[in-house]
Amino acid sequence: MVSTTSFDHWSDQQAGLTECARVLRPGGHLVLVDQFSRLLAPTLVTSRRGKARTRRRATRLLLRAGFCSPRWHRLYAVIINAVTAAKPS
Repeated sequence: MVSTTSFDHWSDQQAGLTECARVLRPGGHLVLVDQFSRLLAPTLVTSRRGKARTRRRATRLLLRAGFCSPRWHRLYAVIINAVTAAKPS
């Protein structure tokens, strides 16, 4: 399952990730690409409060949704990153 640069717009990121985990087969992988950076932290107190804009927050949401082994990858510049996570077998 792949999501590119839409995660920031999900109204309920936790519910969306939980649904991704539900529909993936055991051992399946999620690839999530979006803007994740400490540079975006100021947006957490203004327009994007409650959104996962940092790796730390996104990792917490992934683990809470039931994914395991999140691995981060820098894709473009400083803020575009990808995380891959697996649904346990």
